Amino acid sequence: MKAIITHDSDILLEYNLSTDAFEVSEDAGRSYPYELYEDIVINDEEFYLIHLEDKDMIPTSKFDVWLPLDAAISHLENYKSKTEEGKRSIVEYVEVLKSQSLQGI
Repeated sequence: MKAIITHDSDILLEYNLSTDAFEVSEDAGRSYPYELYEDIVINDEEFYLIHLEDKDMIPTSKFDVWLPLDAAISHLENYKSKTEEGKRSIVEYVEVLKSQSLQGI
């Protein structure tokens, strides 16, 4: 299932090299070392909202970024992908999270 990963007030933006885009995570069976998770729905899609105890416990690449929510929205809005697939942005998910003022963000 798609997962949105947070730690304190930061959100993880995972970079996909093949699509040249930032994406939400995939979590097969709640496998992250989470402190808390919630099932949420954004634009009729189901997600896990995962609040991590320690963000260093999950693997990330040098291209992934942890950003505060406002900075993540700005980063996504200003990122220009070189691929058609990558031009579809996850900014809508992040904006919905901000508007809902969900726990941990």
